[in-house]
Parts: sequence; structure tokens; C-alpha cells
Amino acid sequence: MMRRREFIADSLRRAAMLTGIGTGCMSLYACTRSPKSAPKSPGSGTLRIAALSPALAITLRDLGLTESIVARHAWDMALDARLPIAGDQSSLDYEVLIGARPTHVLLEWGERPVPDRLLGLATTHDWNVRSWSLLSYAQVRSSLAEIADFIASDMPIDQSLALTSRAEELASRLDLACGRREASARAGRVLLLHSVLPPAALGPGSFHHEILERLGCIPALTSGNPYVQLHMEDLLDIAPDAIVLIQPRDPREVASEPAPSDWSEIERRLGAISRLSIPAVRERRVAIISDPYSLTPSTAMIGFAEEFASILERWA
Repeated sequence: MMRRREFIADSLRRAAMLTGIGTGCMSLYACTRSPKSAPKSPGSGTLRIAALSPALAITLRDLGLTESIVARHAWDMALDARLPIAGDQSSLDYEVLIGARPTHVLLEWGERPVPDRLLGLATTHDWNVRSWSLLSYAQVRSSLAEIADFIASDMPIDQSLALTSRAEELASRLDLACGRREASARAGRVLLLHSVLPPAALGPGSFHHEILERLGCIPALTSGNPYVQLHMEDLLDIAPDAIVLIQPRDPREVASEPAPSDWSEIERRLGAISRLSIPAVRERRVAIISDPYSLTPSTAMIGFAEEFASILERWA
């Protein structure tokens, strides 16, 4: 880039000497140097990614691949809102995909087979397509290296090595965040709530529950599915010693806004649960995690685990 700018500058100076309009040419040169010049368009290089999963988009962003993304999921929260939407879990917009001209298409399609039409278009247009199932902690962690490998195979060697290194760094950060176990035992039996009206918890099989256990906590909910609907009577029977309410804020809100810690605000958020005679309420061991991406199986798990560990240390 620097050599190109020097070449442009030299050419303009020569033109100014020959035509006598040096002032105008030097103004043009100044424009090419201005920091306010138009930003690089997405996917302007050979790598063009369709990120058809909100979770995968977050991981791609944290891998440093934002500028290569040319299409996004309808429920995406992390990417530029001006990027075209190429569908969601229920259906894909193939016209948008064809117009985006991706080299790589990433989906979170779970256990379902990738649509035949997408595979047919991939053959016709030479797209690389891969789908992930991101339900467990292990699946999310392994996806970091898998995504990097999937993308890196079509990158120059130096960029490929840098991407692989970045994926390894993020995996190490996740391991470190989930290894802060010093204060967890003092929290007692911890319940992870996803909603309060009606009450619903994140149970065994969810990556949130796995992070809770990796942090050395005692889960208050030991049976059931990853998402468990509860009644007030169930909460009385479970009688958790502590509650962590995962209530993501709108990502458009101020990023630095902290989760509420004032007890009156926590009571308001808990609603009727705040009036139950359970240890978590009596001891005021209730915390709210409001990170916008805290429910996405992605690199956002690093921040979730770090915030969760900080809450446990505060209670200790």
C-alpha cells in the first residue's frame, strides 16, 4: 500500500510539472492520503464468507475475519447491519447468496442435512459449504479450530498461520476463563435462569451448565434438558443457594453498561421469584449477566465464563 501511494504521489507531481496545475494535483494526492477515505468493501479480497449463523458470525468476528463477510443471518447481532441477509434457520435466500458471491458458506444447521439446493449451488458456483452443531461446550470449543482450518485452506500461508494461531489463542482463553474455581464452592447450589415469566432454567446438556460445572460449582438442577421450564413450586423445591439470571441486553445499547447490581433492580427483574422463601433470595445471592451474546454458542463463551467467575468471587 505504501509503495502504491508513493507511486501515485510521484505520478501526480510529474503531471503537475507538465500541465501547470500542480495545486489541483496535490489536492488530489492529499485525498488519497486522507484517513476519511472510503472504507474497504466487505469481501474485497479473494475470501468471501456467508456467515449464516449468529454464533458463527461472532466467532468469525473474533477470529479477525469481519471484512471478509459478505452475507449474514436474519437474526445476526454482531455484524454490520448493511450486510445482505441470506436467510435463517427456517429457509435460505438463494438469490441473495448468489448475489453475494461467497467462497465459503458457514451454517449452524445442527443435525439436519444441509439443503440439497445449497449443495447444488455450491457445486455450480464453487462454494465451500460446512455446517456445525453447537450444543455442547466441547462442540463450541472444537469449532474454533475447525472454522480456522476450513477458512485457512484457501488463504496465503502467512495469513493461514495467523488465523490458526488466533483460534488457538481463543481456545486457550476459554480454558483459562473456565478454570477459575477458587471461590465457586462457597456459592452453594447455583441455578442458571434464562427467563422469569415463566421461569425457565438452563439445565444439563447446555454449554452454560457445562461452564457452571467447569467452574467448580454445584448445579442446583441436576436432571432435565438443556432448557427446562419451571413453576414457582419447582423453585421452592429446588431451593437454590444462588441464582444467575442470564438476561441479554439489546446489542445496540451502550456496550460498557454494566449489569444491574442494585438489589431493588434485581428484585424488579426477578418479579414474583423475588418474593419466594428460598436461600438465594434471603441471602441476596442473585446476579444478572446481561452481555448481548451470552446465549450464543461462540467465542462469547469466554466473556460469559469470565463474568460468571467474577460473580462467584464477589459472593465469596
